[in-house]
Amino acid sequence: ADLGTVIHAINAEILRTMYDQNQTQIPTQEAVEIAYEVYTASGIILPTEQREDMIWLVLQFIERPWRVDRLLDGKAGIERRIHVPIRCPAGVTRVLSCQPDALFVGSADTITIADWKSGKGKPKAPRQKQEGVPEGVAVGRQYLSDRGHFQADSYSLAALHEWPRAQRVIFRELHLRSGQ
Repeated sequence: ADLGTVIHAINAEILRTMYDQNQTQIPTQEAVEIAYEVYTASGIILPTEQREDMIWLVLQFIERPWRVDRLLDGKAGIERRIHVPIRCPAGVTRVLSCQPDALFVGSADTITIADWKSGKGKPKAPRQKQEGVPEGVAVGRQYLSDRGHFQADSYSLAALHEWPRAQRVIFRELHLRSGQ
């Protein structure tokens, strides 16, 4: 769990840096320096093997370009806490609180939620190739991680509540260890 906490904080700082620099990718050395700065500031002590994993996961994250120009509300779209009041049938109002890894604007009415996974569990994949779908891309809820079902529903509900002009939400998991 500590490695996942650190990786999420590092990835968020990398996205903020790319946004500030108006870049879709970041040089490897800069990403590694950010990783060590964030790790040191976290106060978490990882065993040597996990520190090596940390750098490897960072390199996996920066391998692909990120459309930081499409971050929802700029840097505020990174690790943004969203609160949704929900009125229950008994008359009590409860608050759903969630914090998606990153929120991107797809089109005028679409929000894309990015959620990165750092765990060692193998991501679920389609049982057979689907026509018109690129290799390695999973379609449908049954392909989300076990935890992803809850996250997809909660994050999507929160995004639609927070940005009522959005009509559609796309929930994407990026499994850093496999690149899927």
